[in-house]
Parts: sequence; C-alpha cells; structure tokens
Amino acid sequence: MDGAAEERELGPEAEEYFDEDELRVVEDDAVEDADEEDGGGGSEDEPEEEDNDDPLEPVAGQVRLAPSLFRGRHPTIFFDYPKELGELRQGFSVTQPLNARKLVYKTNWERNCVKNAFSRAGFNRTMSSNAWNGFWGKHPPLSTFKEMNRFQKVNHFPGSWCIGRKDRLARTIQKFRRINSAAFNIHPESLMLPQERKIFEIKIKQEKSIWIIKPQASSCGRGIRVIHPGNVHTIPKDKKAVIQKYLHQPYLINQTKFDLRLYVVVTSVDPLRVYILNQGLVRFSTSKYTLKNLKSRYAHLTNYSINKKSSKFVENQSGNPDEDGMEGSKWSLTALWRYLTAEIGEERVAKLQDDIKDVVVKTCIAAESDITPALARLNRQRGVAYELFGFDVIMDSQLKPWLLEVNVSPSLMGSSPLDRKIKGTLMADIFHLVGFMPYDGQAIKKDEKKAARDKLKGVVSKVKNKNLSRRQDAWRRNPSPDSIDMAELSAEDWEVIYEAEDENARRGHFERIYPTLKRCKEMLPYFASTRFNDVLLARWCTTSRHKLYAHSPRGLPTNPAVRAAQPQGSEKVVDASMAFVAAGAGAGRARGGGGR
Repeated sequence: MDGAAEERELGPEAEEYFDEDELRVVEDDAVEDADEEDGGGGSEDEPEEEDNDDPLEPVAGQVRLAPSLFRGRHPTIFFDYPKELGELRQGFSVTQPLNARKLVYKTNWERNCVKNAFSRAGFNRTMSSNAWNGFWGKHPPLSTFKEMNRFQKVNHFPGSWCIGRKDRLARTIQKFRRINSAAFNIHPESLMLPQERKIFEIKIKQEKSIWIIKPQASSCGRGIRVIHPGNVHTIPKDKKAVIQKYLHQPYLINQTKFDLRLYVVVTSVDPLRVYILNQGLVRFSTSKYTLKNLKSRYAHLTNYSINKKSSKFVENQSGNPDEDGMEGSKWSLTALWRYLTAEIGEERVAKLQDDIKDVVVKTCIAAESDITPALARLNRQRGVAYELFGFDVIMDSQLKPWLLEVNVSPSLMGSSPLDRKIKGTLMADIFHLVGFMPYDGQAIKKDEKKAARDKLKGVVSKVKNKNLSRRQDAWRRNPSPDSIDMAELSAEDWEVIYEAEDENARRGHFERIYPTLKRCKEMLPYFASTRFNDVLLARWCTTSRHKLYAHSPRGLPTNPAVRAAQPQGSEKVVDASMAFVAAGAGAGRARGGGGR
C-alpha cells in the first residue's frame, strides 16, 4: 500500500533504526490500500446483514478452542467462518468457561470481515482500552510493541515499509539482487528520481525503452503513467518518484492486460513462516492492450479504482470463487487457473504457481533482514506480531511472474459478492491461523512482576546457559540443518517446532510456502543473517517424523480428538506455568468433525 502519509509524532526510539525518509511515513499506512479494488479507507459500502437467529452464535462466558497437537500445550481460540459464507470450519474443538479471562479486540477500521470474524469467536470490541487480545488497524505506535504482553497480537511488523513502499521495495530487492542476481530477478529494474535521473535519461535514450513512473507513496493509480523517449521532458526535474522498466510484453487474456492480487500472511520472522491463501483476485484492464496508445490508462493500468470508471467495466456478481465464470473485469484466482489449464495445460500451470510462490518467499526473505532486528529492538517475545500483505504480481508473455508491489494494508472492502466471500474467508482463516489465546490480565501482571524480580535476583539456570552455549557454538561452526543435534534442544527450541506444527494444522485455506523441504534446501542461503530458529525449522522439514521427535518432551503430534477419547487423568499436564491462561478452564465440551 502506498497511500499518502498522514503526520504523526514519533518518539526518539524510532530514530534508532528508521532512516530520515522512512520516518516521514513510519507508523502510518495512510489510507488503507485501495489501489486494487475499492478506493479509499472510509466506511464500507456493503449490504447490511440480516439479523437472523444463529444456532452457532458464541455463548457468553464461554470460549471455543482448538486443541494443540501436543499434550499439555495450550489451545488457541477457534475462529469459525461467518454464517453468511455458508461454510463450517473442519476440525476438533472444545468449549471452556472464560471465568476471569477476556476476549477483546480493537480496530480503527470499519471492515465487516474483520468485525464478523472476531464476533463469531466471541470477542467484544473496545474503542479505547489497551487490554485487548488482538489489534487490527494501521501500524501502532512503536511504544505499543514495547508494552505488549506475550498473548497480545498486532497485525503489523515494525519496519515492514521496507517492502510496503514502492521506493523501499525497489531498494530492498536491489540489495539482494547485487548478491544473487539470478535468484532475485523478480522485480522490474527501478531507479529513484530525482537522484538517478541522469542514469534514467541515458538508459531511455540509448535503449529507446518504455518506463512507467510511480509516486513513492500513493494509491488508486494516482500519478502513474507510461514514459517513453518522446515525453521524458514532462517529468519535473525535482519529481520524487520511482521510475520502473515497463513490462511491455505482458501475458494477455482476451487481448487485455491483467495482474494478480495474492494474499500472503507472515506469521513470524524469527523463524520465518509464510502462508499464501489459495484464493485471490485477478484484475483486468478494460481496454485492449496496445503500444500504439501509451496514454490510455484503461489499457495499461489494472487498478480497480481506475477501471471501474470505464464504460467497459463489468462487475463480477458471483459469490462462489470456486465456481464463478470467466467473465467480468475481476475474476477469482481459481477461475484464472481453470482458464490457463485449458489454454496451456496442468503442468505449465503448476510450474507457474510454484514460480509465483518462489517470488513471494524471496521477497519475504529480503524483508526479514529489516523486520527481524526492528521487532527485536521493541519486543523479543515470539508471536506478538504478524502481517497480511497484498502481493501484486503480473506475468510476462513467457509466463514469468514479476512482482509489481506489496501492500501492507490490502483493502478488505467488499464491493461485490466475490470480494465478500474471499475476504470473509481470508480474515477468519488469518485469526484462526495466528493462534490467539484468552488470558487473565491480572494473573499475567503478577507473573510478569515475578519474572522481573527473578531477573533482578539473577535466578538463571547455569546448566541451561551451558547447554545453550554448547548448542549454539556447534551450529555456528556449521550453520546447516544437519549440524543441529535434536538431543541438545532446549524447551524453548522445541516450542518453536511445536508452534510451527500447530499453526500449520490451523491453516484453513492457506498453504504454508515457507518453510518447506524444497525451499529450505534452495533458499536458506539467501538469508542475510543465518538465524538458529530458521535453521532449526529447516531441520524440522528435512528430518523424518519419528527421528525428529525421538527427544521431544511432549512426544509425537497426535490427533486431539483421539486424546479426548482417552480416560480422564491419562494425560499428564506438562506446563503448569500456563495457569494464568487456562485459569478456571475445565475439560469443557468437545466438538469434532465440522466443529459442531
């Protein structure tokens, strides 16, 4: 998202790791990305939902939970799909009394898909309190990250502007391309104006090439136009913008240009875990593509906010993205795959899909080098932040995917049945995936005070530190998955593995695209810094299940429905320190199958 920035006062801590240019836009997404669909960040123009009785409405004072795959590990909140989607989430769940625990969310955006997902899970909304489980909105102030406890989650990482602005994205990819030009040839050649204007003028004169100019921070296609040797003089000398090689030979459907909006969730940066939704949007231009008329915005731009004004724009009225026809100016991603399968065959479509996922993962690896240290400076607790990114990708005539831009706040407005279905599913799956936990605020304050006192007293396990030092020394000498001795892992290390297993089991319509066996082997060397947790998950991906869990304190992952059928008392409680999370939670009422 590249919206115009609003001003907001920043604390001195921001200056530690944001440069002067980024400070002008940090902590502010401006308006929610409207470039792809609906324009603006105002009230949502959706039909009001019918107030019908819902037999699956959450019961006050209770919480529905998805159990862990591992014995003694705390469950996470079960997010079912909003009733209007006509879908039930599959999976086993239990119902427990909340007691002193709270379910509270905070948002500064009026998006039905966000509010519906939280409400369906039994959350109440707060407008002012900071005692929330989940926050959804613009980047919060940096102080918020510092103050969060380990059970709170926000929907942004600090520093994600490294790919969320057009100029920052270009710099980030260029940095990695200098190290590995072939692997990171995923983004069109870009130059910064006015700093690199002379270089640009030489290139366009010698190559007689076509470029496209984009403001550094804008949305809705504003300020974007095609530049060629005949109109270079129209660019103001002091214009701040990104000038990018124009992909003048795009893959066309019905002689029109199109791009893809892909929904990507990064649930963690240390270690890196990346998921992609199996559904997305395909946005078409509304005039036939031609290089004879470079002034036609309807032929060269695919932005929804531009093309919806065209007399040729056709709305897609289908509410089922898996069955909708290949008509209209916006398709579902599955409709595109069906079309391409008929045109080029399953094998080429599968390769294209894999290539697109590679582009996404490489971009996230590049971003991780900025985001991980930024987050570590503010909050070292794992799991306090995640982020939904809107990746815009286009294919050239040879079906090579190219990354156009990344939006840190993709639009969640539902202007059509297709949008509402995709985005309703998206939000319910995101919240189920990231793993919210109900907690007792007073109990956790006591626990944090005790931890602070213990730290001051120097209550540290010498054996633990000795084992940690020995383990880290071994893999630093040989930072590869094979160097990790599973017998030497600490309880914290095993939690990294358990978390990855549990999260993947909650993925819904998402697919985990990193870490995977293939990409770990290929892409682990691409990371700017080799981090132990990334190598650990690479070992997890490349080791057989029984060999991997031979030393697991919690045993092998098992079906929670099977465990629930065992006699009460047969399961050992492993982690008694979680009492402030599970306070008052009894065995509860179990549900299986479709969650009912």
